[in-house]
Amino acid sequence: MPLIILFSIVAFFIQYYKAKIPRENIKEAIGTVTGYQEGGTSMRPAELAFSVKGEKYITYISSNYDVGEKFVVEYEENEPKINKARIDKPVFLTNEKTNITIGIVENYNPNYFREISFIYFVNGNKYKQSYLPMKNSELKYPNLREGNKYKVKYWTENPKRSIILLDEPTTQPLNY
Repeated sequence: MPLIILFSIVAFFIQYYKAKIPRENIKEAIGTVTGYQEGGTSMRPAELAFSVKGEKYITYISSNYDVGEKFVVEYEENEPKINKARIDKPVFLTNEKTNITIGIVENYNPNYFREISFIYFVNGNKYKQSYLPMKNSELKYPNLREGNKYKVKYWTENPKRSIILLDEPTTQPLNY
């Protein structure tokens, strides 16, 4: 009996996650972190809202993103409820005023627990940001290492929102 229950649980999760992965006719939208899932007091997932043809959809991502951060969301054209938040693709809107500073990679793990974290300074304040690097980032950026410096684009209204520009390594000093 326990084996049947275990099999049922595994089958449920496989179907759930399979349904969340876009399959065909993939389109993209911009999702904005609007808040956090209700209930509980710890590690509540962040709500990522996006619109398709005037209809609002919500998907969930890790709780370590701030309200207002934006990411690409891939969805099935005929079924936007089937979607995938691309937390490896943070974005700014064209009307958001941004600036550039220099950042340094503090942690980079392209493997199982994928993460890239970096620090940077804006107006004397230190910021730290972490994201999921794109799959196969070690192939696209073979020289990416902890300690390397890159340009960082940040939102002038809230410098915590930032994107490390891995295509733009630099030898410039940090802007303290």
